[in-house]
Amino acid sequence: MAMYMASCAPAAQTVSTDLEIIEAGTGIIVIYELYIWQTSDVGDAQEEILSIQWITAYTTSGSGGQTTVVAPNNSFDAASTAVVELFNTTLATVGTPIVRYIGGWNVRAPYEKIWQPETRPVLRNGERGVFRLPAPADALTIGACIVFEQL
Repeated sequence: MAMYMASCAPAAQTVSTDLEIIEAGTGIIVIYELYIWQTSDVGDAQEEILSIQWITAYTTSGSGGQTTVVAPNNSFDAASTAVVELFNTTLATVGTPIVRYIGGWNVRAPYEKIWQPETRPVLRNGERGVFRLPAPADALTIGACIVFEQL
């Protein structure tokens, strides 16, 4: 069992974006936590609620985002074979997508999703998982971090 984190510095987002994770090797990924926050809209008048969807079964990756460094939580662990792309502005496509989770994020507070053991999203080798955010009403400077185990 090895735990990994992938995160990015906040960047301006104005369109729908994907946070993609794919197990590119022969392992399995179990997602433990997802954190999303913004640093630009802090007043009552700018408050909005964005939906967050967890989608699987896309076969084509999106693009335009940041390929993120995946760091092991323990420096003795091997490098991860997972590929994580944050804030792809060209969304993942192709396949028969399955929406497995929909939640809401009030942008005035960080979105912190910590799954219970029985409900953690799991990806087998070659499977792509996408957290999709809709376009905000105005530009938001958004950051993200995902914590996962690789088996």
